[in-house]
Amino acid sequence: MLARLHALRHGRHGDDEGFTLVELLVSLVVASIVMSGVAYGVAQALWQGRDSRNREVAANLAAEAIDRARATTDYTALAGQTSTQVVNGETYTVVRSVTAYSSLGTASPCDGTAGAFIKYKKVSVRVTWPRMKQGTASVRAETLLAPGASSFDPTKGNIGAKVLDAKGLPVEGIPVTVVGSVTRTQTTDDAGCAFFDGLTPGAFSVTANQSGYVTSAGVFVPTLPASVSQGNTTPVAFDYDRVGTLKLGLGDSSYPAPANVPVTIGNTSLLPDGHTSYAGTGTPRTLTNRFPFASGYTVWAGSCMDADPEGASTAGAYYPTATRGTAYQATTSGTPPTIAVAMAKVRIAVLDDATGSGIVGADVSAAHSGTAVCDFPESYSLGTSDGSGDLRVSLPWGSWDIAVAGRTVVGSPTWVLEPSTSEIYVEVRVA
Repeated sequence: MLARLHALRHGRHGDDEGFTLVELLVSLVVASIVMSGVAYGVAQALWQGRDSRNREVAANLAAEAIDRARATTDYTALAGQTSTQVVNGETYTVVRSVTAYSSLGTASPCDGTAGAFIKYKKVSVRVTWPRMKQGTASVRAETLLAPGASSFDPTKGNIGAKVLDAKGLPVEGIPVTVVGSVTRTQTTDDAGCAFFDGLTPGAFSVTANQSGYVTSAGVFVPTLPASVSQGNTTPVAFDYDRVGTLKLGLGDSSYPAPANVPVTIGNTSLLPDGHTSYAGTGTPRTLTNRFPFASGYTVWAGSCMDADPEGASTAGAYYPTATRGTAYQATTSGTPPTIAVAMAKVRIAVLDDATGSGIVGADVSAAHSGTAVCDFPESYSLGTSDGSGDLRVSLPWGSWDIAVAGRTVVGSPTWVLEPSTSEIYVEVRVA
């Protein structure tokens, strides 16, 4: 009896043993999931609240900008502008654009024809701030101004400057300046139009200037001439888009390319002959400030005409059935992907002409050969042959003279490397 009472007092039943380690871990996992959900909900609520406050401030700034535009009495001089304002520690960018609409009813005055008069002007205001909630639109406000006919002088003329991107779509928010008898700046509207009315007839220059933008000709601040005549609108058009980047990889671990091989990019719009070559070193190679053509760029290694798979001389194409291959888009935001540049994968076997055995440690070099025109001199030290007398390397397509230091090449030293995805075997016999 005493033993039983002792067991009841000091012993533990199975139901009273508390949490096991597995139960504790499960409880912690469930608690962490719940807390993560709560934290996410709180963060979203804070973001939503701050975004709502910021949008309210932006709406007030847009309304103020609209009121100032309505208060103007000089409708001809009313121009677009960009300004910043700090409210509660947040910097807001306020962009105002002014668009004139003609009596012909065209969608944009930049698309109109001569002889029309200005019927009204639309003032558009767009407000942004750095910490806008992702996926939300900027705050916008618009108004129409209908000045009397006496506000416009029929003896004056106009300039309509239109800015289009690489896809031919209008670019909004680009500052455009005209310089002549007066100097004025307008910001392109959502139709890509910057319209300047009431200009004294004569010669003007028109300039687009936006950091991080470039034309198809590679110009960052393009300027075009415009001649204004009485009662007419002079059209000016810019192709202008965000700069793009190409990241090019040459060779690979099995067939390394010489460090200083130039690269060439091709597009039919590149002047004067549809392609441009660039010197440089290393791989990958980055080409910046490229216009992001919708048709993209073809790429190849080397600067000589016979390095181009579609290159041709007066006698015809070097490789009649070859093509430049895939066209790649220039990346305008984020990290660009690495483009594998097609090159000749060459295995050079350095053999003793007398014995036919491979020569170990031979210093091999290559120099471009033939009559194909090159933009840059091309000769390379390729390295040394391995224990079998072999050397693997990537080279541009074309004709190459192979030389071995301290040795005389037996027979012709010239080999033609034609576009191919397979390894090209080159046997160099030396004495």
